[in-house]
Amino acid sequence: MRRAADHRIYDRVSRWRTASDPEATTVAVVRKFLPVADRTHMAKALGWSLGDHENQLTSALPKAVRDHAKILSCRLPRWHRL
Repeated sequence: MRRAADHRIYDRVSRWRTASDPEATTVAVVRKFLPVADRTHMAKALGWSLGDHENQLTSALPKAVRDHAKILSCRLPRWHRL
C-alpha cells in the first residue's frame, strides 16, 4: 500500500481490498504498482512477453490484492479486521 500511495493510486488499490469482485484495472496502473524488474521476472518465468503478462495482470492484480487483504485481516484481532 505504501507503493500505491507513492504513485498516487492508493484510492484505487484500497477499493480492491474491499470489493467482492474488483473490476479490472489498466496497464498503466499495473506498471505503477509493480516494479519493472518484478514484472519482467514474472513474464520470463511464465514464458510470456512483458506486454502479454501486463495485460493478464490487469484482471489478476486486483483480485490478488483483495485475497491478500482477506488473509491479513484474518490474522488481526477482531477489532482490527476490515
